[in-house]
Amino acid sequence: MTTTTTTTTTTEPGFRPRTFHPTPVELAEARDAIEAAPSGLGCGGYMSAGATFDYGPPVSELVSDGDFVAAVADSIAYLRTRPARRGRSSYGLKHDAERWAGSYVPNGATLVALHALGYRLRQYSGKSPNAEVTRRPHAPGTTRST
Repeated sequence: MTTTTTTTTTTEPGFRPRTFHPTPVELAEARDAIEAAPSGLGCGGYMSAGATFDYGPPVSELVSDGDFVAAVADSIAYLRTRPARRGRSSYGLKHDAERWAGSYVPNGATLVALHALGYRLRQYSGKSPNAEVTRRPHAPGTTRST
């Protein structure tokens, strides 16, 4: 009796092979989103003075990091297929995008995507790297009262 074993290698333990592959246009959109991201965002989320969390480098330094750019593209694509509801956390959405794309997505990449798509966010506390969606973007061609 012969047994065949197939081994799949991924960059992050626990993740299946990548199921979403961003196009060059999607990667360019992700780089633009990173460049337009608000200051104070790190790879791990909102950076706060005095916090004990390691935020990694600021997202502005990651525009040429292929993995981070792909993660932003993953988040943008995910949020276009499944828009975030009011009250959702960036950390929860990060995990949703990971399951959808089949690859690791940093919290900061999801925050960049949310900003790029026009979501309004509120940081949970002064030291939290996470944010809550407070308002979804309005559909093109419609108006929203403030």
